Amino acid sequence: MSTKKQKTYINGSFIREKVFDWGTVVDLDINIEKFIQALGEHDDGKGYAHFQITRRREPTENGVTHSMSLNDYKYKKKDEDPFNGGDKVPF
Repeated sequence: MSTKKQKTYINGSFIREKVFDWGTVVDLDINIEKFIQALGEHDDGKGYAHFQITRRREPTENGVTHSMSLNDYKYKKKDEDPFNGGDKVPF
């Protein structure tokens, strides 16, 4: 049984990487209406929405090379960080 959470992909975002002799360019096309809706749905309560951009295994037939998904990882507070000093040993 897997406990891995299912990714929430952001609809209306199209990311294409183009490689040239002189470097790489990443083009990002966004459907404004869908993106604004995603921003509102995934507000973290502090006015931010966190996303991840990951490379697809294979480009789509339209050349989309990356996908955008919600980053819902919850970072620990500074007080909970075992490497942030204190008497606690992290191992």
